[in-house]
Amino acid sequence: MLSCAVTDGVSIGRPCCGVHNCTIPLSSNHAWYCPLHTAREASRAVEGCNNEAEPGRKTCSNPEHCLLEENYYAAGQSALQL
Repeated sequence: MLSCAVTDGVSIGRPCCGVHNCTIPLSSNHAWYCPLHTAREASRAVEGCNNEAEPGRKTCSNPEHCLLEENYYAAGQSALQL
């Protein structure tokens, strides 16, 4: 079964849930998870961390995890090169 094909840099297929092998359709093309797995959107970005993410952030309140998130966003800024 072919679920996605890539030709000339154009992806052909359907948006799918962020959970491996989940076949439930997304509620919209902007969603990362299907309706069954939407609770994972509030989960943390650091693997192995079981704390909930802080509001407005992708990491918990652990200072090391906050620094990871800050460095991730700083990589897209020109001030990082100074």
